[in-house]
Amino acid sequence: MAYAEEEKYKMRTILVLLSLVLFAGCIDSENPITPARPGSLDPRLLGTWYWKDKDDAGFLHIGKSDTPEYITIIVIEDRKDGLLSMDQYRAHGSRIGSATYLNIHQSGSKKEKTKYIFVKYRIDKDMLLYSFADHRVKEHDIRATTIKGVLTNNHEVIAADNAAVMTAGSEEIVRYLKKHDKRVFREFRGIVRAMLPDRSLTEKKHK
Repeated sequence: MAYAEEEKYKMRTILVLLSLVLFAGCIDSENPITPARPGSLDPRLLGTWYWKDKDDAGFLHIGKSDTPEYITIIVIEDRKDGLLSMDQYRAHGSRIGSATYLNIHQSGSKKEKTKYIFVKYRIDKDMLLYSFADHRVKEHDIRATTIKGVLTNNHEVIAADNAAVMTAGSEEIVRYLKKHDKRVFREFRGIVRAMLPDRSLTEKKHK
């Protein structure tokens, strides 16, 4: 898969944080940037976000989970052909200095260890800006032993085969990002907060 195609794949997958619908396969690491802890929730993320492009539109709902250290992410995609799809994910936040990240959990069966997709984000008024880890930088740094990781031999299917996956522990990942964050997360995209009507006003109209 060419780099431009893989970027397009990533873009639709967490569309901005996400067209998360296709998230499966973009694994960045076997370990999170930092472990999940109570109090790590960024309340600015909570709410409904919206995107629209020429092929589809959808809503990204971010809310609290049943445990205080996690958030729940629900993506509803309304495709041009009229089909709807929905996916649900769990994530927790990390902060290194002023930089904020999400660790999106990828897990299969209960026997499989959870793996993670890293998303750096910032919020500018009513826009959620996000960036994926650049797979080329990640692969280069694993080859150069700048960060511990594993590489597959099949570079034709980067997204599906997880060609570059970090295996370093969380403390090492934090040290790595402190030094290389701007190389790893280079390009930001954004989605906007959905301005939903005040429910109380809607109810009054129909009384």
